[in-house]
Amino acid sequence: MLQTFQAHSQESRHDRMASVPPARSTARAGLRFGGCEVRPASREVLVQGRPRQIQPRPFDLLVYLIENRERVLSIDELLDAIWGRQVVQPSSLTVAINRIRSVIEDDGSEFIRTHHRVGYRFVAPLEDDIAATAAGQS
Repeated sequence: MLQTFQAHSQESRHDRMASVPPARSTARAGLRFGGCEVRPASREVLVQGRPRQIQPRPFDLLVYLIENRERVLSIDELLDAIWGRQVVQPSSLTVAINRIRSVIEDDGSEFIRTHHRVGYRFVAPLEDDIAATAAGQS
């Protein structure tokens, strides 16, 4: 029975992968928000200018959330994008989100919003976005 569930889960997620939209390019040197900087090319996270340790999957998840910040990302999409064909439980996603929060949300700020039973959304404005909005209003 477990094999049937795993096979069905894998097939369903694989079928949905074709509908996962591509992420935006992170060619920039760093993605800055709320005292944090995420550097995709060097796989670094800085908080208040100090390097912080983060595991590979939570790092990939953080970058994916930032790149797709204009919308709520479903649990299935995030599992597909970060874990691919591996069979994992949704609790793996919850653990990764909690690890990200423990690294970047030191002061109680909310950078990742939970949409219960739906998914997650990165909600902190990026400094480049703030600068572009301010330039457009002048």
